[in-house]
Amino acid sequence: MIKKLGPQISICHGLLLIVIFFFFQGCTGTIEEKIINEIKKEQVPKKSLLDKQFDNDSQIDIQFVLSKDILEEGNEEPIWSVKVEPKECGKEFYCGRANAGSISGDECPNKFYCITKNEQNAKSDMLYRIETRIKSIQSDYAFSERDNDGENVYSQYEELIRAKGAAVALKGVLFRHYYWIPEKVLLTLAMMKNPKYKIKSDVKTEADKKIPNLYLALSVDNNDNFIADEITKITNIRLKEILDKHSYIILNQGKIHPYSMEEVSSIDEQVKLIAEQFPDSLLLLLSLTGNIMKNSGDMFPSITVLYMSFSAYSLEGQIIWKKTYEAKRLNTKKVSKLNASEKKRSFIKTLEKGFNEIKEKGILSGLKSSL
Repeated sequence: MIKKLGPQISICHGLLLIVIFFFFQGCTGTIEEKIINEIKKEQVPKKSLLDKQFDNDSQIDIQFVLSKDILEEGNEEPIWSVKVEPKECGKEFYCGRANAGSISGDECPNKFYCITKNEQNAKSDMLYRIETRIKSIQSDYAFSERDNDGENVYSQYEELIRAKGAAVALKGVLFRHYYWIPEKVLLTLAMMKNPKYKIKSDVKTEADKKIPNLYLALSVDNNDNFIADEITKITNIRLKEILDKHSYIILNQGKIHPYSMEEVSSIDEQVKLIAEQFPDSLLLLLSLTGNIMKNSGDMFPSITVLYMSFSAYSLEGQIIWKKTYEAKRLNTKKVSKLNASEKKRSFIKTLEKGFNEIKEKGILSGLKSSL
């Protein structure tokens, strides 16, 4: 009797195992579906990358990119990979791109593969672009500084800009991943806010609306290498050119008044005289001092340094704004090898270079706001 029941018990055991297997398989499938659905809810963007209604200038929902890292997939290559990157790239944001995978190699069988590798490569591409952009700016600057004598001062900018060329730290980098299904390729766009980017405001403050009256004065140090008349002529043209950009009224028929060192030492008396002649005005004094000194390097063994100090005085004789700019120019000869004429010419060129940089960098833009 027992022997007859043996096969029936085995059949029952087999059926029980099959039931248990499908039960757990069903549970597993339910869990996987929940995970996949959560991922889809988490990572499906507000707008598709392939949406043709996108802003033609941008092609990407920037605000959404900045809100989180994005991972999506599709059957067509995204616009930012085929056509153009967001217009913000290179200005407001640093950007980098990377891709990995292929049909034949099957390196990225789905969208979750290759993410780490692509993020590293996209950041490397971003760094390369930043360095290339810095070098391009430096090259433009170098060639713009080639003077009338045909002297190439290319190495000059390299030395002066070395301190500015420190590595940019990659912080707050966000990624947009797109898995191109037919090609089995993961495309990645990296974006990082440019910390130096500033949005220009069209809103004018009360200080901007007011047009100050300036009385210009120039003080030149007692230096045998300073050509006072030529320095005055250059300053008269270049300083007014820079100030006109910021809407100032230049008094004294638009002429700069040369001050002796004795007049500068009694600046209170000079301010009183100006106040009597031009009420409701300010004195803007430019003081020039400088030197030619030894410089490290065989190609440019000496350097001309010119200190351009701007001081704005109120009618009470108080300094209300002050700024000193250090203009530098490298020389191809040692200090001892420069004759008197070459030294004088070097200071003139350094002065012109200084005004160029002051205009480009907006050094005097803070004057108006201080008023």
